[in-house]
Amino acid sequence: MLLSVIGLSKSYGGVKALDGVDLSVSEGEIVALIGPNGSGKTTLLNCLSGLSAFDRGTITFMGKDVGHWSIPRRSRAGMVRTFQELRVFPTLTVLENMLLALSSSAHERPWKALIGRGATLSMERDLAILAKKYLVMVGLGDVASRLAGELSYGQRRLLDLARALGTSGRLYLLDEPTAGVNTEVVGRILDLMLGLKDAGKSVLFIEHNFATLRIADRAVLFDSGKKVMEGPPLEVTAHPDTQRLYFGRPA
Repeated sequence: MLLSVIGLSKSYGGVKALDGVDLSVSEGEIVALIGPNGSGKTTLLNCLSGLSAFDRGTITFMGKDVGHWSIPRRSRAGMVRTFQELRVFPTLTVLENMLLALSSSAHERPWKALIGRGATLSMERDLAILAKKYLVMVGLGDVASRLAGELSYGQRRLLDLARALGTSGRLYLLDEPTAGVNTEVVGRILDLMLGLKDAGKSVLFIEHNFATLRIADRAVLFDSGKKVMEGPPLEVTAHPDTQRLYFGRPA
């Protein structure tokens, strides 16, 4: 088991954001988290990635208790996080954004790849080749020299995902990766997620668009900080509890 979460609880004041959540993710598995806004999905990703401390429970990743590890340590272990809010640098080029992510993941000073300070020409060339590889992979190879701030929203979403892919993680925690993009970009993102699965990587992602759940091995329904049910995506989305939470009525 790649990830095992047992009895995870988190409160903000008197509000229980997570209430005794159990969850697991296997190697090469894609798991979707669904549920209404405020149901605990993003809080779960925050606790898993180290962005938020939790009150009770355990988080085991690759056989190790990582619950009190720092964010960088979890990242180095292979736990990679993206956010709903895009985290790209608009005044840098697309290629520079990618170089920054790669140099950081290689435990270099983040700006070495951009300014070459203390880095050999060989290292810079290798990083540039690798950066271009990831940009081509997500369909941004032809805009590498443009400023990231000039990209469309969908292109910036792809750049954000490319930066995550460049970390060579084992588990990708994606917060609404297809939100706000057109169908072409959605298809490209889903293909990239399936590519991660084919490479033996795992994906745990938050999604509100039921149509994209077709790539998931399992869907997990959350409500009020609790895991309500889990199972094959079609079964979970068709369940009366899911219909009630999303549409206010049973199917």
